[in-house]
Amino acid sequence: MRVKLSVLLLGASLASAVQVWALPDSCGKEDVNFKVTTQTNPPQLASPEAGKAQIVFLETEQADGEVLTGVEARLGIDGTWIGATKGDSYFVVAVTPGQHHLCANWQADFAYEWQRTSVAPLNVEAGKVYYYRVNIRHIRTHEIEYHSLDLAPVNEDEGKYLAGSLPLAKSKPEK
Repeated sequence: MRVKLSVLLLGASLASAVQVWALPDSCGKEDVNFKVTTQTNPPQLASPEAGKAQIVFLETEQADGEVLTGVEARLGIDGTWIGATKGDSYFVVAVTPGQHHLCANWQADFAYEWQRTSVAPLNVEAGKVYYYRVNIRHIRTHEIEYHSLDLAPVNEDEGKYLAGSLPLAKSKPEK
């Protein structure tokens, strides 16, 4: 009886030590992934269509030391994945005016114990263009490896500059 109780208590304590990475409501379903390709020298950004706005998602990566780069970040709006970037790239999506909730998440089959998801609210006005950077940082020194992902707005000048210097990401959901 004592052995069974000890095994039960040990199992319960190990289960409580495991962290579960639940995605926020602004993201999409965990099992949705994208196949991403990039296009160099894309056409210039067009103006938003009538009655809508645009969000330009820009991924930039910074690496210190020998680490994995070319991260695919999937982007979601209001609980649905709408596309993905890969490495230094961007894509554009049209949105309706109103309050929206944005999500960026490192698309991977493995999980690091680091910040792999970032969310942000956005109140959209028709006719405007909003720029959001998915900044992914990798640091490796000696035996320590650290990764972070942050989704944050950037000003129009920085957004236009980045969109003009990065390849366009084209993504399709994988089946």
